[in-house]
Amino acid sequence: PPDIRRQPEAWFRHFDRNGNGLEKHEVVDAVARTFSGVDRSSLRELLDNIWPLFDVDGSGSISMREFIKRDGLRDTLLAQLGDASPPAAHRNSAPAGRVPMGVPMGTPLVVLGSPTGRPGGAAPGGAPCPPAAP
Repeated sequence: PPDIRRQPEAWFRHFDRNGNGLEKHEVVDAVARTFSGVDRSSLRELLDNIWPLFDVDGSGSISMREFIKRDGLRDTLLAQLGDASPPAAHRNSAPAGRVPMGVPMGTPLVVLGSPTGRPGGAAPGGAPCPPAAP
């Protein structure tokens, strides 16, 4: 597939085979095919938690605009994937645990690179984001 970081529109079109936007199950499949080592169950849990933030029109699918806009679904997925083993030449330099501005503080997030899907010592379902520094 095209590189999600360098060619986000091409990546989106590659996985949006029917042209109606990406549905949640299509995003799970696309991310799992793009990044090795991603736990599908944890990814589904993450998407269940954040989907309403990005599917702003409530259509059930993510449009190209909802995907590629600043702090959209693409940016959030890349931030959450951290070290989920993308192709070596394109490793994400964003620190693991970074939360884009579009995700409200306190939103439970899933650590996709972790075998349990949770940060060490966190309650099931992920840990809330820490409050912003003053």
